[in-house]
Amino acid sequence: MIERNYLAVFDMDGVLTTNRSSWRIIHETLGTDNRINYEFYLNGKISYREFMLRDINDWLKAKPDITEEFILSIVRKIELRDGLIYFMNRLKHFGFRTAIVSGGLYMLAQLINEQISFDEIMANQLLFDKSGRLLRDGNIMVVPTEKGRNVRALQNKYSIPRERTVAIGDTKNDFSMFTESYYSILLNPEDNAENPYGKTVISDSLRGLDEDIILAFGIE
Repeated sequence: MIERNYLAVFDMDGVLTTNRSSWRIIHETLGTDNRINYEFYLNGKISYREFMLRDINDWLKAKPDITEEFILSIVRKIELRDGLIYFMNRLKHFGFRTAIVSGGLYMLAQLINEQISFDEIMANQLLFDKSGRLLRDGNIMVVPTEKGRNVRALQNKYSIPRERTVAIGDTKNDFSMFTESYYSILLNPEDNAENPYGKTVISDSLRGLDEDIILAFGIE
């Protein structure tokens, strides 16, 4: 049996899925817009928690009776990226532990995990009352601009060093993961950014990236 002594860490939205943001798709469905609040967060004018709570509050203003099942009905429509299952199986075969580290919705990470079976999923949770109605609160597991902290926690948990870690993301928010990794891939960056820490890839599919990662680590 191959020893699982490598770590592959993935952003979720835009990497494992074709949709850029599981939060944004809820806004699009409800006709709300979080772009101004997102700029406030990126510019340090509000905390990530405040940004998240403003999102939830906007949803509840648009649809006061919003439920968990309603949100699930939306995120279930999000498509997985082509080649994902084969790609993940290949990494596992070559000894990679796998983890989602995402500022996206935890419920989407759970749905993906049902098909992929990651070692860890870290994303942000919406909270609901006993009747399934959305609460004005949430559980933050990942601060988008501070994902490096999550990567270090995973490395410590599994005793896997930076030299055996790869990270895959799609925005500059993922750069803090990249700095904690030996190899990194920036996939289809929305703002045409280049990855200063590794490789930039433009592709609608994950096919072939498994070989790229295996080669980067010299695994045979």
